Amino acid sequence: MRNACKSSSLALRRSLPRWSAVFVMVLLAAACTVGPDYRAPEPPLPDRLGPAPQQAAAAEAVSTDEALVLEQLAWWDEFDDPVLSDLIARGVRGNLDLEIAAARVAEARAVRRAQGGRLLPTVSAAASGGRQKASANGPGPLAELAEAGLASLENDLFTVGFDAAWELDLFGRVGRAREAAQARLEGVEELQRGVLLLVASEIAGAYVELRGAELRLELAERNLG
Repeated sequence: MRNACKSSSLALRRSLPRWSAVFVMVLLAAACTVGPDYRAPEPPLPDRLGPAPQQAAAAEAVSTDEALVLEQLAWWDEFDDPVLSDLIARGVRGNLDLEIAAARVAEARAVRRAQGGRLLPTVSAAASGGRQKASANGPGPLAELAEAGLASLENDLFTVGFDAAWELDLFGRVGRAREAAQARLEGVEELQRGVLLLVASEIAGAYVELRGAELRLELAERNLG
């Protein structure tokens, strides 16, 4: 029994240094923590929220494009009803589907311009200037010529470069890419017109139903009177 107690006490004494070493390592790791505790930043907020300049410019371009399409497809103006025209104009301005369609048209136009630009030459130019001063104690006759007034130790250096490159469309790859971009642009523009006609038709249909209900109500009131 005594031998068992002695062996257990020895095992406990042997394990204590190991646990103490682990505890010391944990304390050292905690002491080596870099930086303060994280705190969520509080970014400054403006008094009034509004779109970013890029978003505002894009929205202005989209609204301008929608206005041009409206002028081309404004069949509802034939009814000479200012209320209907105003409702359709307001519905078009606030329709997300039309904004997406107009953004796709702008993207297709940018792709077409990029493809067309590949048929044009690429021109680049570069210029540099500097001032060089030689040592009066350097080797060669320059120092003697400078001392005699026949040369100068200081010189201005200027370089100008001009490069031009033109990709020859030998097999028509660039031209076909431009034609594909043009066809995609025309397709996206037709989709935009289709969305506009759909929105305008829904608004006009609801307005006609409302006006018809008002007329039926007026006739019913007359009959009852």
